[in-house]
Amino acid sequence: MSRRAVAAAGLVTALLALNGCQSEGAGSEPRARDVAWLASGVVVVSPGPELVELAEQMRPSLVRIRSEARVFKPVGRYLVGLLQGLGSLVNPHPYWEWPYRVISFPLYLVLGPFDLSDGSGSGVFVTESLVLTCAHVVDNAARIRCELTDGRRVDATLVAYDEERDLALLRVEGLLGERPRPVPLRPGMARPGEPVLAMGFPGRDVLTDPLLGVRRLRESDERPNPTVTFGIVSAAAVDLGNPGTRYLETDAALNPGNSGGPLVGLDGRVVGLATMVATGKENEGYAVPSSTVLEVFGEAFGLGADDGPGGERQGEVARDERAAAPDGR
Repeated sequence: MSRRAVAAAGLVTALLALNGCQSEGAGSEPRARDVAWLASGVVVVSPGPELVELAEQMRPSLVRIRSEARVFKPVGRYLVGLLQGLGSLVNPHPYWEWPYRVISFPLYLVLGPFDLSDGSGSGVFVTESLVLTCAHVVDNAARIRCELTDGRRVDATLVAYDEERDLALLRVEGLLGERPRPVPLRPGMARPGEPVLAMGFPGRDVLTDPLLGVRRLRESDERPNPTVTFGIVSAAAVDLGNPGTRYLETDAALNPGNSGGPLVGLDGRVVGLATMVATGKENEGYAVPSSTVLEVFGEAFGLGADDGPGGERQGEVARDERAAAPDGR
């Protein structure tokens, strides 16, 4: 065994002995964490059953969101894309993309006004009838559908929308049966090094038939099966150039489809909402802090960490007239 392995073994032995002494002093049996040894001498500490229980507790409160886009994009977005395409045509970067820009710009003039993409993502119940998600998941949506982990599916309406902070609030109506348990939001910012669970519904690669080359099933037809990844808050109050908020950075695995899913602390409260992943890098995802969510929606929509079992105030929630308007986004 190498010197590093011997040192690690001595450290773990000392920690376990100290834990045993403290437990005996408290009048209880010594309790050691599960420890696994790798051939290299690295020690892996098992997270324990608490995380499993927390994930099971959170599971019914999660929602997979499907949105069907309107036929046309908002005029402002089309004009922005037009200006960006013109700029890349005049000054392409890198320069060898210029032939591609010459072809794509006329195509954008014709097809640019149409929105042909449907959105998908995750969400979480924050009251018995309100679901919190990211704005880009339901952007320009003509229809929004929420799918629960028990197989129930119900339409939702947009009641609040903040594009700058990438936040949206949906109202679920007509849901039969037991209401999912709302999850409270933590009012303060999570601290670097704090363990978190990232939960959501990232897309999966479905197996294809080797002869026909078609998918054996459609994931959208299956009952939602959320994923759980574990990590820590790598950094807090991260400035990414958005004046509306400072983000949480986490090394918990995030993938397309996780957007709108919660980052949950070990206290069972939402500390952030997954919003984006750094491209070309590993273990670098970002979330909108729960404190920002409460700042945006708290007063207007009755969300508060200490106002109810799910962080809610009882009573009616006023509708955002901007979100209700057809062109309010």
